[in-house]
Amino acid sequence: MDIKRIILENYDLYNINKIIPSKLGSSSAFIIETTTDKYIAKMNERKDFITVYDKVQEKLNKIGMIQSKIVRTNMKQIITGEGIVLYEYIDGISYREFNDIQMKKAIKYVAEYNRVLRTVSFSSNDLKMKNHWDYAKSIDYVLSKFPNKLKNYSLPTENRESIINAINMLSDNLERLLALRKQLIHTDLGSDNFILDENDEIISIIDFTPEYDSEYYSLGHFIYWNYLWRTADTNFDTIMEVKNIYEDVIKTRLDDNIFYILLIRVAIFRIVGPILELIEKRISYNNSLDKRFTILTNLLKIQ
Repeated sequence: MDIKRIILENYDLYNINKIIPSKLGSSSAFIIETTTDKYIAKMNERKDFITVYDKVQEKLNKIGMIQSKIVRTNMKQIITGEGIVLYEYIDGISYREFNDIQMKKAIKYVAEYNRVLRTVSFSSNDLKMKNHWDYAKSIDYVLSKFPNKLKNYSLPTENRESIINAINMLSDNLERLLALRKQLIHTDLGSDNFILDENDEIISIIDFTPEYDSEYYSLGHFIYWNYLWRTADTNFDTIMEVKNIYEDVIKTRLDDNIFYILLIRVAIFRIVGPILELIEKRISYNNSLDKRFTILTNLLKIQ
């Protein structure tokens, strides 16, 4: 894809000096440097995500929580016909892993971030069902349709037992899950989606991935990437310590048992999406999902 051509055809940017791949965030992007400014250009086929993000950045920037603003095209659109979105550049540092100090600051920042997202006008209908991940995040789909999809798909016995046991746990606790207060959340909260300054203060969260669910479900995704994924270890005391830091900020408490079920749900989501893709493409199971199943299996052992 000719990024420079697309930018020149769709935006009033002149004197482009450099276009280089960006290392920030979890998806491919390009840094565009002009004589006076810097921007991030990203491919994004989800206009529904971008439309929601546009409302989010306005709310957060208004109270001083920095979010990269979308640069409109010459036709005042938020996305080009080729699926490119141009953002104002936020200077900072992104890490593959947090140290302890960075981690605690990130947890508190997510709590404040979710508090603001709660005020953004949003409903689940604002998001479309377009791909495997959209189906994987639906509790109804995971409980009622995915087990039938799984019946004729070959999985290692231990992995099959783990996911069926986890789905049964979701089913047993469905009423409690559905009763949780829902709001707009960000569900991709790995360390590489946080931008920090030189003093380890959080500047911004990027790669906005919207969902309509409990803020604790968002915290569950944070724990998945920043604790469980790093080591595949599931120390429940550490998980509860993260939850307590979060709750000290929001001043409310959620029953530990239902939060544990939410963590199971996060782990299931991270497995169901890829499996649905493998089933559709008629690809046999491969070890690329082994770590995800290890995390789920270890979580189930806590009970």
